[in-house]
Amino acid sequence: GKKIKVVGITGPGDPLANFETTYRTLKMVRDKYPRMNLCLTTLGINGEKYAEKLAELNISHITVLVDAADSATAEKIYAWIRPSTKNIPLPEARIMLMKEQAAAIKAFTDAGLTVK
Repeated sequence: GKKIKVVGITGPGDPLANFETTYRTLKMVRDKYPRMNLCLTTLGINGEKYAEKLAELNISHITVLVDAADSATAEKIYAWIRPSTKNIPLPEARIMLMKEQAAAIKAFTDAGLTVK
């Protein structure tokens, strides 16, 4: 009975890991409910690649989960990182994650999206 104000995709898993499905889902909602606020939560991996497509959907905001501000902290937090279909060694992965997050945040803001 209450009005839904926001539709968001947050997981399980990262919405950008399966971007085509995420995009189709958000587009279906946007097409059916043009005034609906859309959002998603991501670690930011591949965010730079998809920022413009997400901006086309007029997403209200994107939350980028940044659990560590430096790679030493990231190493303590994460047991593994899987950017696509296979895990990569943690020393390499933590650096990749932080670079991907920084690039995603910049790309999202450059595309006009609100980043939290």
